[in-house]
Amino acid sequence: NIAGFMSSYAIVKDEKLREEFFGYLTSNEYNAPTILAAEAARAAYEESREWRAGMLKYIESNVEFVTEFLSTNIPGIVPVRPQASFLIWLDCRGLHLDRAELNDLFINRARLALNDGEDFGKGGEGFMRLNVGCSRKLLEKALVRLRDALL
Repeated sequence: NIAGFMSSYAIVKDEKLREEFFGYLTSNEYNAPTILAAEAARAAYEESREWRAGMLKYIESNVEFVTEFLSTNIPGIVPVRPQASFLIWLDCRGLHLDRAELNDLFINRARLALNDGEDFGKGGEGFMRLNVGCSRKLLEKALVRLRDALL
């Protein structure tokens, strides 16, 4: 998946499901990448090993930063370490807020647009999803806003 190029691969082993899925892609004109997307995919496979290693190290350091910041500044929010992503689930149940209050905290008071865990189904209550695939400066700004909104 190369989101900025609106391009990704899908491997669907089940023949019936594959036909339905690719039929949907074709009918909605999502079945052919742009020339830039194709070139980006080629470069990703052939020339990105060093970049990928650096990116993974940077993302891991952002995960550590969030973990330490929350532990020190907002102990009512516990991050759930991602297993294979740059998206961290924030367990906000320690704040004892209902859904409306939690969204008010993030959206109106902290001015942050995170994903509400309840949007992902049962078990998501009290969670918010944070993207740490960004600069440390931006991540720190977001966490400071959240901390300050709780003061």
